[in-house]
Amino acid sequence: MKKEKNFINGIFVGSISILLLFIIMGANTNEKATAYEFYDLKDTRGLIFNKYTGEIKYEEIREEPVFVEHYHNLSSWNGQPPSNGSRVKHITP
Repeated sequence: MKKEKNFINGIFVGSISILLLFIIMGANTNEKATAYEFYDLKDTRGLIFNKYTGEIKYEEIREEPVFVEHYHNLSSWNGQPPSNGSRVKHITP
């Protein structure tokens, strides 16, 4: 009887200890939320946003703006394949 009681007490204390360990570890997280977010405006500026105060600041991050070039093939209105000279360059700032 005494052996059975010690076994039940051991399981009870062990499960309470594990539960307490999970609670303590969950309450003390080492991850800190970042207060700032950065957005690249794709020109010479970048936007820095403070999440807590709502402050917005613009910083110069490059000398010249970045341009993205896209090439599009144009076909005629009736769906014929494109001919020579129907390639168009589209620049996105």
